[in-house]
Amino acid sequence: SFVTRGPALARRLDGPDPGHGWDGRDHQGARLPDGGYVLRVLYTGPGGRALLRAFGLTLDTARPRISAAGAAPNPFEPQPRDGDRDTTSFAMRSSEAGRLQVAITRVGASGTVMVLRGLRAAGRQRIGWSGRSASGQWLRGRFAYVIETMDAAGNSARSGRQNLQIS
Repeated sequence: SFVTRGPALARRLDGPDPGHGWDGRDHQGARLPDGGYVLRVLYTGPGGRALLRAFGLTLDTARPRISAAGAAPNPFEPQPRDGDRDTTSFAMRSSEAGRLQVAITRVGASGTVMVLRGLRAAGRQRIGWSGRSASGQWLRGRFAYVIETMDAAGNSARSGRQNLQIS
């Protein structure tokens, strides 16, 4: 089996072991650039006939970049549900499409009170929150949150810890 990029050989994987993996390095151990590759697998079939299968691969080792992470409005007031600052939106700008996650904790207490998740495109990403805990309880007080994004390859980036006030 071997990995190619265009007509060039990137890495040869020898032997009958079906557990071969590719770590994004060439045969000399040098890290290859991110991008599209093709895994070409050579099978030996009955009678010694060679069968070739090709699979597209994307090498992605770069973490997404995030900026402009925040919550607005902050503070917000989910009760009395009067249409004024009833929800807040956590937002950030991401260099790649991926999963957006917001972990919210109460300041001065242990444990997470809410985790918000969603799949988002690259660019400005946002997810709304009503001010309820995972169990449905209305919350008040000071909270902290961290926004994280993870791309399709599992590379992630996080914002710093920020504060949020629920009146």
